[in-house]
Amino acid sequence: MTDNKKSPDTLRSARWFAPDDLRAFGHRSRAMQMGYAPEEWKGRPVIAILNTWSDAQPCHMHFKSRVDDVKRGILMAGGFPMELPALSLSESFLKPTTMLYRNLLAMDAEELLRGHPVDGVVLMGGCDKTTPACLMAAATVNLPAIVLSGGPMIDSYVDGKLAGSALLGQSFTDTSAGKDHGNPLPQYFQPRPSDAGTGYQGNSSGASNLGPSNPLLVGFIPGVNISAKRNPYATPADPACVPVDPSGNPVTSPSPGQKYARSSDGEFVCYAQTVPERAIAYRQFNDMAANASVPVDAVTASASGLDPDISIQNAIDQVSRVARFRHLPAA
Repeated sequence: MTDNKKSPDTLRSARWFAPDDLRAFGHRSRAMQMGYAPEEWKGRPVIAILNTWSDAQPCHMHFKSRVDDVKRGILMAGGFPMELPALSLSESFLKPTTMLYRNLLAMDAEELLRGHPVDGVVLMGGCDKTTPACLMAAATVNLPAIVLSGGPMIDSYVDGKLAGSALLGQSFTDTSAGKDHGNPLPQYFQPRPSDAGTGYQGNSSGASNLGPSNPLLVGFIPGVNISAKRNPYATPADPACVPVDPSGNPVTSPSPGQKYARSSDGEFVCYAQTVPERAIAYRQFNDMAANASVPVDAVTASASGLDPDISIQNAIDQVSRVARFRHLPAA
């Protein structure tokens, strides 16, 4: 890498503080009004701290105090810290989904950086959409940036026992086929299908998670078995596979009747969990008409394990079944 160190007069922030004019005088006087002495910012790079903390953000609860550590680090490195609060997107509380607001945060962060006298930025994020949104903003403004990830969500305890995602996201199945592989229990609302094995397995989810428009997912329907090639990340407990034709080539345009299957030697290669098959099972399980529409989240898999959230329509479709097995009125 080349040495691109800037002199104080070429810093971006110098456009605000350095000129000998009325506008720059206002910037300097307002900085001093807040208690900052000229020697604290004069000739130093101003480093923004984009903080996505809020009281409704369990992933970022520690950011309120962690930002002070970031400020100390910037001061020790010879910079001047400037904290800028940005839109906080909490997966736990924001409805209907944070995905609707990722680009809004990106625009918010971009304008914060573009409109303030900053030369670089520390991006404090982590809760799903905050990281890409902040990175998009920093890249658009073209400022040097460092991401400070929030890390894992803060632990909680129930009756003295650690409660985490593994306890909150449950499959609600019996044990007819072993732990986490039994039949769905009708007295419970069933979650979105998982493509991450029995828990949160990155290799498993990355290997077998297919998008809702992928022909390998939507084109396979119950019918004739074809041979299959085992995916290198497959495990005996949660096999994953890539369908292939008789010559061993991956199938990219499935024909009617093809589906995931056993290999030619009889080895179990993968579960027959495709969109059409899930839709058929969903309708039967919820006593729906054979041509009834099915919510997308009921038949497409989550890549990060068991998703604790389901759509409103998915919940409505399951109400009658749950009420019947619990001997309760549906209304």
